[in-house]
Amino acid sequence: MSEGNFLSEIFSDRPASKTPKLEGAIVTGRSWIEYQSMLGVKPEALKNETVLNFGSGASNIGRDLKTKGVDCSVIDLDLKYDPWENSENPFRLFAAIPVHLYLKYFNPNEQTRQKLVNLKRKIAGTEGRNFVQGNGRALPFPDEAFDHVLGLWSTYQIPPEAKESVYRELMRVGKTLHLGPIFKNDYDLLSKLAAEQDFEVVACQPIPLLKDVPFMFSSVEDYSRYMNQKDQEERISIPKRADSSVNTMLGMKSAGRKGGNTIILRRKSL
Repeated sequence: MSEGNFLSEIFSDRPASKTPKLEGAIVTGRSWIEYQSMLGVKPEALKNETVLNFGSGASNIGRDLKTKGVDCSVIDLDLKYDPWENSENPFRLFAAIPVHLYLKYFNPNEQTRQKLVNLKRKIAGTEGRNFVQGNGRALPFPDEAFDHVLGLWSTYQIPPEAKESVYRELMRVGKTLHLGPIFKNDYDLLSKLAAEQDFEVVACQPIPLLKDVPFMFSSVEDYSRYMNQKDQEERISIPKRADSSVNTMLGMKSAGRKGGNTIILRRKSL
C-alpha cells in the first residue's frame, strides 16, 4: 500500500487534500553515533547479527558499522521509496538538490536516470544500502527474522490509530527491540503487547544527551546481566508525557533532555 493510500485509509473521514502527512513525512539521516547513544546499544552487540533499521530515512548504519569493524546484516526499511533527504547533513542535501530536480523535471532516459540516481545516493550517503520499501503494519519478513530491530525517531511518526498493528509487527519479526522516543501512551501499549507476545521490558529510560548515556549493551549476554543486576524501579522509568503525536519531541525539556524515553524489549525465549 502506498503512503498516500495508507494515510487516506487512516483519515478516511477527511478529503485527500487535507490528509495530514504524518508517517514518513520527516526524513532523517542519522549517523550510528546517534543510534548508539539514544538507543543504548554498542556496535559490538550487533556483530554477526541481523538488524532491521525501521524507518531508516536516509541513514546508512550498515556502512557506519563496517567502518567500526562490525560485520552484520542490516536491512533499511522506510515507508517512502529510497529516501535521500539527510536532515543531519544539510551540505549533502543541498549538493544533491540539482540532481534531484533534473530527475524530476527533465525526464532523462533510463540509462542516464540510473546514473543520476546512483550519483544522488552517493552524494546523500545512501549508496550501497540494502533498502526495502515497506509498510510497518505488514512487514515483508518472516517471524523472528531479525536479532535486533532499531527504531530511532521513527515510531513517533506513526498515527496513533496504527501504532498497535505496527508494534505487533515489530515484535513478530524481531527478537530484541530498541525504540525511541516513546511516550506514556506508547509505553502502556508496548507493555500490554509485550505480555501477550512473550516479550519483557529490559529497560525504559529518558533519552539522554550524547554525553550522558545511562545504559549501554555491548553483547547478547548484557541484556540478561542488566536485568539481573538491577531491579525494576532502576531499569524502568515510565514516561510522564502521554502525548505521542508528531510534535511532542521537537523541543528540549528544561532539564536538558530530549523528550520521550528509549525502551528496550526482548523476547523471553532468548
